Amino acid sequence: MNGDLLDIGSQCSLPSCSQVDFLPIKCRCDLVFCKEHIIPDAHDCRLASTARVVSDSTLLKFQRCAAPNCSKPSLDAFSAQGSAAQCARCSQSFCADHRYPDAHSCSPASTSESTSHNTAAEALIAKHFSATSKTSSRRTPKIPTDPVKLAQYKKVELMKMKHRAIPADPKDKPTSVPVGDRLHIKLQVNDSDQEKIFWLRKSIVTGKALDLLATQMKISTSPLQLSDSREGRVLVNSEPLAAQVEDGSSILIGPA
Repeated sequence: MNGDLLDIGSQCSLPSCSQVDFLPIKCRCDLVFCKEHIIPDAHDCRLASTARVVSDSTLLKFQRCAAPNCSKPSLDAFSAQGSAAQCARCSQSFCADHRYPDAHSCSPASTSESTSHNTAAEALIAKHFSATSKTSSRRTPKIPTDPVKLAQYKKVELMKMKHRAIPADPKDKPTSVPVGDRLHIKLQVNDSDQEKIFWLRKSIVTGKALDLLATQMKISTSPLQLSDSREGRVLVNSEPLAAQVEDGSSILIGPA
């Protein structure tokens, strides 16, 4: 992988994982891991036995992800960075799958409660990427025209999407579907500001993907269609989605 990209984040310490994480999490064993391998059992942590005997009062504080209906432990339960694993907006602790605001329907805490629990991560993002607007208006990022810089820009954007993406199919679990078998898309609702980032299995047929995405976005209008937002081309429901769009593409969903 390009050395410049490694300067942005850190590679997971698990030998069998090549994931580069923009916000790697440091375990109590002093090694950094991606979101899928931070849990001690996922990397055979040498301090796992010690972590299991932490007092009940400590575990009660961080033992469960704050997302509704999620029973997974929060990252604070395993991280040596303490509150750095908390959401910077609402200051609550979440598991690896729900740590990003988009994944837990984040409701920002009051100003006094949300004073930078994640300063290091925010500084890293501010250094390498354009600051996220705090207003309702969206700023279109400046896309490089130089071929080399454009290729690197696309790689970085795709990596950011992979970290924010949630499964479109509730039955798909991150640990059961390798990253290489996933298709990441940015879904936009036609004539609306709504957009979310999802991943689906590369083998999924477009018609099935359409049903899953409509359910996720709570769209009941029928009939619906998916189209490539860059080319305006309507996607064929009977063909695999991965055969019609590239990984990291933006897709529109709307009435047929």
